[in-house]
Amino acid sequence: MFAKNHILILLIFQLPILTATSAAFTQEVRVNTVTFQGNKKISDGELKKVMKTKGKPWTSKFQPWKKPKLYDEGIFFDDLLRVQKFYREEGFWQAKVNDHELTFNDKQDEVNIIIRVEEREPLIVEQVAIDLTPEMTKAIELHRLRKILRLKQGMRYREEELIADHDTFIEWFSNRGYPYIKANVEEDVDQSNHIVSLTWQLRPGPFSRFGEIKFTGLVQISQKVLEHGLEFKPGEPFSQKKLDDSRGQLYRSGLFQFVKVGSEQQQDQSSEIPVDVRVKETSAVKLAFGVGYSTEGAFRVFSGLEQRDFLGGGRLLKTIVLHSTNLIPLLAGLELNQPFFFSARNNLKIRPFFVWFDEKAFESKSFILETTLSREISEAVSGFLTTELSRDDVETKSEIIEESGFNKKSKLRTGLTWNTSDQVFNPTRGFYSTLFVEESGRILGVETKYFKLFAEHRKYFSIFQDNVLALRLSVGSIKPQGDGEIPIEERFFSGGTFSVRGWRRQLLGPLTVDVNGDVVPLGGNSQIEGSLELRRPLFRKIASAFFLDYGNVWQDWDGFDLFDLRYAIGLGLRYNTIIGPLRLDFAWKLNKQELDTRNYEVHFSLGQAF
Repeated sequence: MFAKNHILILLIFQLPILTATSAAFTQEVRVNTVTFQGNKKISDGELKKVMKTKGKPWTSKFQPWKKPKLYDEGIFFDDLLRVQKFYREEGFWQAKVNDHELTFNDKQDEVNIIIRVEEREPLIVEQVAIDLTPEMTKAIELHRLRKILRLKQGMRYREEELIADHDTFIEWFSNRGYPYIKANVEEDVDQSNHIVSLTWQLRPGPFSRFGEIKFTGLVQISQKVLEHGLEFKPGEPFSQKKLDDSRGQLYRSGLFQFVKVGSEQQQDQSSEIPVDVRVKETSAVKLAFGVGYSTEGAFRVFSGLEQRDFLGGGRLLKTIVLHSTNLIPLLAGLELNQPFFFSARNNLKIRPFFVWFDEKAFESKSFILETTLSREISEAVSGFLTTELSRDDVETKSEIIEESGFNKKSKLRTGLTWNTSDQVFNPTRGFYSTLFVEESGRILGVETKYFKLFAEHRKYFSIFQDNVLALRLSVGSIKPQGDGEIPIEERFFSGGTFSVRGWRRQLLGPLTVDVNGDVVPLGGNSQIEGSLELRRPLFRKIASAFFLDYGNVWQDWDGFDLFDLRYAIGLGLRYNTIIGPLRLDFAWKLNKQELDTRNYEVHFSLGQAF
């Protein structure tokens, strides 16, 4: 049995008797600080997390209108119990909360709390034994099971690790044909020597296979589509992971509002386990229409039509038309999406479209045919291979740049994405990473030839009182193949609403002045961008942000210069909606470029900057 079965009994005897303070509180008393003394191996921060009594956060100086938490004597005494319980869970079975001290200010309306603890020596795992049935010992090598353990010999005994090992054993056997696995641990504790011996008793039960698969909820989608989306077939060894993966793949196909893939384990522990697949299909046709505004694109309008199960086979056909008064005068195209392409984990997407960009330095009109084969490697990781053929009509807006005319291109791009973030529009924890390499010119042997490498990492930390610390770093490089130059529409540009916010779109990096005196961005072949942003809730749906952005663009493919980065600091407001936050940012340049004419920029858009 787990150690926590006897925690409450031991706490009663080990925790000193708590008595109420002599002061009778006739007015509200608020908590100023909570500190600990005597703790060496467990930090103040870890101990404060288990307490409900909280002191002033360090951010209170920026929010003077927020009052500290009220002091509640009953809750505080419960907190002392929680602290000692936490110590036991961390392996300090002889730790004690010795006493505490309350110090009030002159007005008797604020209190400083000191909690004194005695940690003593923790329990150390002396040995870990695994007890399997004789027939399973022959089938499974014990050293394979020992490798998956988190709590091993010589480590501090922690209850969290013990529970994780229990779940790991259940998962390991459940994914290898043993869904009836039972795992128990016996603990032999020697408190005088501060050691514990663990013996895992594993009883896998009978080996099982997937049985009959029953489908319910289908109206228009054929059963074959669902069968292609499953990771398993009747007769294959049972795997709980394959059930979970199949549910995710069916849901992400966009064909269903609801998906449930469940097993029906039998009371008699049958060797064949039936599976029930229940779905609810989405609407056969979806029409979308919207309008918006941002400082970069100005007013924009878009419409889209989605047809489910186009010509059968679960295919999705999407059409989209978009217009903005700035940046994208027109984007129109189709997208044909074929889920479960030769495999439950594969997806094929074909996109013919026309896009018209109106940038500060150039105007381009492109007809593009893009084909992408993506594969889900795991729930968080996916890979892709994209081919792109295009015919571009590019017209530069300055006599300084002489690159106008038609250009045929062929691109081959492959990469990986790794996404563990918890939300799409407003992530609060996890990370998102992408890496891709792109080669132009190999397909069809067109004149525009280069090699591009790009990587980006975003990390989100949920910290004190619903604050979010967000970090971003991206690096890119384009190396020309041969004597040609990189076309201006393929170069890196920096600055803008979703870039380094101290500069307008594309105005960070190499610049020049044309004959009319206008500043013209030239773009470059190497780029670094990064951001650090603290997002804080203010009131209901309103939040604030404090950020530091940095980056630059250089003309050479290997021109990276960390001493030539440009920085901007800023603050912003967010109003959270169901489709993402409305964002208003003010950014101030810390080190201007030679041709910069403004010290600051203001950005308004939908969605977080990253």
